[in-house]
Amino acid sequence: MARHYVSPAAICPFYKMEETTKVYCKGVEEGALSIQSWKTDAKAYKDRYCKGAWARCPVARMLFDKE
Repeated sequence: MARHYVSPAAICPFYKMEETTKVYCKGVEEGALSIQSWKTDAKAYKDRYCKGAWARCPVARMLFDKE
């Protein structure tokens, strides 16, 4: 089983936790999680969006528009 951890560097308001190849974000429904998964270059994606320009992330944009 993969280990979940919360990055103290994550600034995205929708970020919840992560694994090596997955990011768990706030879901579309209350109490749900959205799981984003990458087989390659997951660290670059997390650095760019979760820990950087989160407003450009497709998931964050969708969730921001929902609220």
